[in-house]
Amino acid sequence: MTTNNVSKYAIHITIGSIDYKLYQLSMTGTAIKQLAVADTDDYDLHLEVEGPDESELIPDEREILLIDDMTFFLKHRFNPDVIIIIDAVTYTAPKHVMTGREIKQLANIPMEYALFMIPTARADIQIADDQVVYLITDAQFVSMKSNINNGNILLDATAILPQREISYLTAQGYQYELHRNPMNPNETYLVLPNFDLGENYTPQSVKLLLKIPAGFPTAEMDMFWVHPAVHKKNGQAPATVSNEPYLGCNWQRFSRHRDPGTWNPVVGGLRAHFTFIAEALRKGE
Repeated sequence: MTTNNVSKYAIHITIGSIDYKLYQLSMTGTAIKQLAVADTDDYDLHLEVEGPDESELIPDEREILLIDDMTFFLKHRFNPDVIIIIDAVTYTAPKHVMTGREIKQLANIPMEYALFMIPTARADIQIADDQVVYLITDAQFVSMKSNINNGNILLDATAILPQREISYLTAQGYQYELHRNPMNPNETYLVLPNFDLGENYTPQSVKLLLKIPAGFPTAEMDMFWVHPAVHKKNGQAPATVSNEPYLGCNWQRFSRHRDPGTWNPVVGGLRAHFTFIAEALRKGE
């Protein structure tokens, strides 16, 4: 990767059903395949144009200019049958693109169970019933009975968040919990137990709390909270902070706001808010 091929900002692409965060402006077809599979010679790379049925075959040596939200998928060159593993049992998928519901039906999994894909070297990814999955040979899945709790305790992410938000959290490697606000059942707390604030604050590793409002992602997210309270490297308190009690402890509120009218409900969401938080933390105010 040469210097002039480095992007200042992260570029997010999807290969199959997994999101990747890259800092390269372009990659060859082979390099893109290497992100997802070890045996690159066994697969052809396709760029989704208008859904899985409208795609462009990408030659291995072709240099692709990467753009946010590009979707690629892989097809086996030699075996038209896609062999997948579900709950340690081997199945032949009838097609290379299936929904979570169709995968459950293939393995006779009860619809009330949750389905997870097991990617290499990443946390398991929960697959919603209506989510489209681009299958590759030897892809592995597991199922388990879903647990949804009510009140001020853990909630199932699929009952609260759109699938793209769950995929984003998983792709970033975040551990997280969802809690209902007991004073406002329409509001949810997203808690990350080990969040890195960067070098401008002490302590650096904290719990991070975000409020997900009713109507999200159309409704705008605002501010963020940390526990325990932090101070700047010079020992002073951060600007415009206050303490508020949630979930049985005190949280330090960072009153940071985006400019009015800049929240875009189409492309906004957790990714946009985490970018907003990162910019606020970099200022170190």
